[in-house]
Amino acid sequence: MHHQSDKEVKELSTIKEYLKMTKKSREIHERAARVFPSGVTRAPFFMLPHHPFIKRAEGCKVWDVDGNEYLDYVCNMGPLILGHANPKIREAILKQLDSGFLTGGPSELEIELAEKIKVRYPSVEKLQFCPSGTEACMFAMRAIRAYTAKDKVIATEGAFHGSSESFSKNAGVPKCIQEQLIRVPFNDAEALEKKIKENRGNLAGVFIEPILGRAGSLAPKDGYLKSVREITEKENLPLVFDEVVTGFRLAPGGAAERYGVKPDVAIFGKILGGGFPCAAFGGTKEIMDVCAYPEGNSLDNGEPKVTHPGTFNDHKISMAAGAKTLDLLDSAAYEHLEKTGNRIRKELSRISAELGIHVEVTGVASMFHIHFTNTKIVDIQSALKANPLLIRYYDMNMLIRGINLAKYHSNFCSTPLTEKDVDRTLKASQDTLSAMKPTIREISPNLLTS
Repeated sequence: MHHQSDKEVKELSTIKEYLKMTKKSREIHERAARVFPSGVTRAPFFMLPHHPFIKRAEGCKVWDVDGNEYLDYVCNMGPLILGHANPKIREAILKQLDSGFLTGGPSELEIELAEKIKVRYPSVEKLQFCPSGTEACMFAMRAIRAYTAKDKVIATEGAFHGSSESFSKNAGVPKCIQEQLIRVPFNDAEALEKKIKENRGNLAGVFIEPILGRAGSLAPKDGYLKSVREITEKENLPLVFDEVVTGFRLAPGGAAERYGVKPDVAIFGKILGGGFPCAAFGGTKEIMDVCAYPEGNSLDNGEPKVTHPGTFNDHKISMAAGAKTLDLLDSAAYEHLEKTGNRIRKELSRISAELGIHVEVTGVASMFHIHFTNTKIVDIQSALKANPLLIRYYDMNMLIRGINLAKYHSNFCSTPLTEKDVDRTLKASQDTLSAMKPTIREISPNLLTS
């Protein structure tokens, strides 16, 4: 006869408590499972036994269909830096709605947003808009391949550059495409230099996520990004910064400004649309001219090397929301975000240390994540050594306590968060970690110091 361990009893009671508070969400999940694989149409929102179904969102809070209130650190995986339903963004959207949301032709709106980007990110001389970060990464890849007439690209292990064929290892992607992407460890400039030398003459460029998102928004080591820039310049290779997550979050000029490194091409998304679908890729005029039509007076003067069609590339609502978002992200907003993120990371480390639990807390500026591990995290491989069962248990217990965290990924602070909200978050974390000690002792005792 099987006797349940303390861990199994704890886990079962946690799931029972969650199911009790999310009965309507469970019913809706069962309905969703009849139309979506695994009941979700967006992979990051898959969780067992089911995700809470959100009915309303405002500021830094969301409410599910069962009436439960949560402090929200998911922020739709990053875009909602100003919180949910920001009234000033809403005002800009309503104003634009009166003039149309798809005008079927260019307007000054997209120029205005592009100009704001150039002011913040001066290494971007020309740019192109598109609806998603995946498309922006895909077109940036095409641009550097067209510019260099080379196929192979180096990227860091664990980085997420969207789900296009060029970056995906999913089933269904031909091996011949996968073979064009070479992976190197994050935070290892020597490994990058070695791979460049091994593939010299065949490389189109280097893609870098300056903050490694899947490793919990892991910061680069001191000097790492500058070394990457020096190596790529020496080898005359375009350097691409994927700032879909970090652009306009780490600083007005993203990671490029924060770490003092100028890429040749940069990719933006998430925050750029102010809560609406919007992304962009841009860079030096020389590289971006691969998207330009040949000069001349002929009405049929040929096509660019890289054509850039897209029904929703310049969606007017996204343009209006994005422009207002960049206006609202002033020095006071960045100061508040930095202060909030620093406090959460510092206190999570303090709380876990006082409880005698080994954790690694990662993150930069307004991003944070907690890893249950006693291994120093420097890249994706070390991040993957963290205990996945413990983070699942932690996330669900935080959810029960009214704190909505991004499952297995980084968490994001937003400007509406107050000191009181942070106090509530830290109290929930202390209660959760304290309750977890017996479970940690059973399944991973090496993570306990007392």
